[in-house]
Amino acid sequence: AWSAIGERHIGKARTAEASDRAAAAKHYKYAFEYFLFARFPLENSPGKVKAYGRALDAFAAYAKLQDPPIETLRIPFEGREIVGYLRLPAKIRPAPVVVTIGGLDGRKENASFRNDAYLARGVAYLALDMPGTGQSTIRLVVPGAERELSRVLDYIATRSELDAKRVAVYGG
Repeated sequence: AWSAIGERHIGKARTAEASDRAAAAKHYKYAFEYFLFARFPLENSPGKVKAYGRALDAFAAYAKLQDPPIETLRIPFEGREIVGYLRLPAKIRPAPVVVTIGGLDGRKENASFRNDAYLARGVAYLALDMPGTGQSTIRLVVPGAERELSRVLDYIATRSELDAKRVAVYGG
């Protein structure tokens, strides 16, 4: 039922996209939220797996409409990819960055929505899923799971538009 509401918002977003980017973004965000709720609390059935995939699709469409844009990162890690979202403030380079990690019932996309306030203060954010959730490469929280975050911190140091000496990590 939640996915059906999400699909309605996808339709509204696609209709609005050519003429009203703000309305399209709003409907993609709503679609994401409904699909994410449809997969709650975790993707443990075929329908919930499909709902989570649709949530990711809706967020990707939302991200493309943002200014400044939300960049999807795919950081190589142990034969897989860490997926995260990076958003830079408009004019600050190199920008300090907050690495923000979702909790057990939230995802990196939720973190992106609540972290837009950093941009107005000249701070970038990089949103990630915590180990055991979402698209994290580590499927269970086990000793050594912090190596995923360590790889992200190493990646930050490779980006000239980020200030690797001014990094904070926030988990919610």
